[in-house]
Amino acid sequence: ESPIPAQPRGYRFPKLSPDGRYAVVTVDPRPSDLWIVDLVRGTAERQQTPVHDGWGVWSPEGNRVGFLMGGSRIGWRAFPFSSEPVPIPYSRTAPVYPKQWLVGDLLLGYSEGDVVTLSVSDGSVRRLVATAATEQEPAVSPDGHWLAYQSDASGSNEVYVQPFPDGGGRQTVSTGGGVDPVWAADGTELYYRRGNSIWAVPVRTGSQFQLRGPPDLLFNGPYDFTQTGNWTRGPNGRFLIIKGDPTTTTRFQVVLNWFEELRAR
Repeated sequence: ESPIPAQPRGYRFPKLSPDGRYAVVTVDPRPSDLWIVDLVRGTAERQQTPVHDGWGVWSPEGNRVGFLMGGSRIGWRAFPFSSEPVPIPYSRTAPVYPKQWLVGDLLLGYSEGDVVTLSVSDGSVRRLVATAATEQEPAVSPDGHWLAYQSDASGSNEVYVQPFPDGGGRQTVSTGGGVDPVWAADGTELYYRRGNSIWAVPVRTGSQFQLRGPPDLLFNGPYDFTQTGNWTRGPNGRFLIIKGDPTTTTRFQVVLNWFEELRAR
């Protein structure tokens, strides 16, 4: 475990640039802002706007960052942050939470419990997985042929894989529960989280998807897994995980008789 030499902040939802040098993160407290962290130097650049921004993802070329703007709209911004954000013409009221920027200028994400893609050029939405269950945290394999996601169709969350983009018969990857699927850079392993533990499943992608062995426990840790999406894996084979600062204390402020103050105001 090696800490990133960056100032402690309320980091969330890290996504690594294609070269593994930078991470786009959501930083709380709300209204949240997007930051770009240089993982080598530890420096950070902030995109400060008056609205709540987050869920940043990198374009395949690494020169743009897509994100959720103001909690409901979608946009992108050139990297480095040298120009204003560009809104995507998106007319739906339900937000799309972006998880991956795919080749072909499509944002992969989820909305209202369905897995969807959103066109960067015209804002059109296509539902990839839409059932009565709740599907979230989608991730497309490096070869572009397979879609992993979590679903509570069985009554509890498990990780599934099905063909991308046309769907078809899906396979269950996790056992005993699983969320947050993450692919290895070469597509030979699929990782997922169960509680505070990270598991790896050897797989084969290509024209056919094959599970090559049972899930293997990689590690446990006292990491910040209070939200999905707080970890990822880089092209160098190392994981980038959000971890709380044990030296930070939480202060609660109790206000008594606040109804009286409310009436007075």
